[in-house]
Amino acid sequence: MTENPALPHCRPFFRRRRFLIPFVVLLILICAATLGAYVGGVAQKSTPITFVAEKRLFSHVVSASGIIESSVNADVKCDLNNIDNWRPTIVEVVDEGTYVNAGDFLIRFDTSRIEEEIVVQSLMQSSNYAELERAKTNLDKAKENYRAYKAEFELKIAQMKAEKEVLEEKLRKAKDSCVESENLYKLGIVSEQQLHADHFALTNAENALALQELAIETLSKYTYEKILTGYLSEQYVWQRRINAFEFFVARRKRRLDECYESLKKAEIRAPSAGFVILAHEQSYDGPRWIKVGEEVVPGRVVIRLPNPEKLQVTCYIPEDQVSLLRVGQPAKIEMDAIPGLVATGEVSSMDVYPSRDRYLRSTVQKFKIAVAIDYQSLGEHKKQLKPGQSASLTVTVDRHDVALTIPSNAVYKEKGQTHCLVCNPKNEISSRNIEIVSDNNVLAAVDGELSEGEKVVVCPERYLFQGTIVDSPISSDMLRKFERLE
Repeated sequence: MTENPALPHCRPFFRRRRFLIPFVVLLILICAATLGAYVGGVAQKSTPITFVAEKRLFSHVVSASGIIESSVNADVKCDLNNIDNWRPTIVEVVDEGTYVNAGDFLIRFDTSRIEEEIVVQSLMQSSNYAELERAKTNLDKAKENYRAYKAEFELKIAQMKAEKEVLEEKLRKAKDSCVESENLYKLGIVSEQQLHADHFALTNAENALALQELAIETLSKYTYEKILTGYLSEQYVWQRRINAFEFFVARRKRRLDECYESLKKAEIRAPSAGFVILAHEQSYDGPRWIKVGEEVVPGRVVIRLPNPEKLQVTCYIPEDQVSLLRVGQPAKIEMDAIPGLVATGEVSSMDVYPSRDRYLRSTVQKFKIAVAIDYQSLGEHKKQLKPGQSASLTVTVDRHDVALTIPSNAVYKEKGQTHCLVCNPKNEISSRNIEIVSDNNVLAAVDGELSEGEKVVVCPERYLFQGTIVDSPISSDMLRKFERLE
């Protein structure tokens, strides 16, 4: 490109101007920022943020949202007899939320399985009755045989003893005859053959007597005991069978009584007045509803009847606030379902340990509390309030009708004592010793050197440096450096 020879002296000037203009703009911006910071510092120095200490109503409250429920619930269970893991089916059930009086219908279950069980148990009971009577008859026969044999034994033993006496007499006569024959044989009157005959008769009489004595001993010691033991064993066997069948009969009777009682419990009526709440459950295999056609495990709660006069609000309070609450503290309850209604109540119970579900889900521990609702404070809305509705409650922790109050962030502590900074009309800052009566994290009720109408400085830490009051606020960077030094 060809240069213009008419403007050779202007080219360096334009080159210097290209770098000078941005430099001048940057310098102007820096000066403006410095001036703004200075003006702001002067403004902060001249006008600190203050709050006028005044006497007013002071209240310290804890607020929370919760669910309305009843502290006294009548649980209605399915009390039908559990027959072989049978689950009764719901035939009819009242609508949820219905207000019922004592004695009103609630729910009815199917009873076909119970009726079948009654037929089966009745047949088995009849069979057991027949076996029981048979066993009693056989036991009576065994006892009669036992008594008959004892009588026969006495007769038999008497006969054998009589025969023994006859044999003893024969033996005596045989002995006499043998002695006489021996004497006559010596005289030669009786032959040796006759003598041998008399000796044989003696031996025969002795053997007959010994045999009779052995028969008597055998009958008394062995045969009699054996037969009696047999009869006694037979009686024992039949007695045991009687006991068994009596047990079976009693069990069948008890089973039948349970079935008949279950028939009466198939239709359940309200034990007390209240709103009907169906006890639906959530299981690992899905929801278990309380409705027509659904099966119910015997023993399960199917309906809950909260007492409408014993209502309460349950909620969860963070751990930093639960220490402020005590049982018996008054509370105000606002119902979401009834705008404008403010009921009264008091804290009725507090859990010692945090809620398990909330403990697993959050790092902030929360404790369950219950606030009992004053039933009379509901007025004409008593029947409109139902368990499960939402409510907001406010628990009064502390209250002073007249108290000198200042902002909570206007208080600071130094060397174990509590102070606040006061700003006079000349914007001169000085310290006051105070004592905190109560603090709700927004306002603090104080007592001490502070007087009503004085202006206290909010965030006094900005006007303190190593215990000395300064005229201008300390920057956040300086505060962080001071905290690191501490």
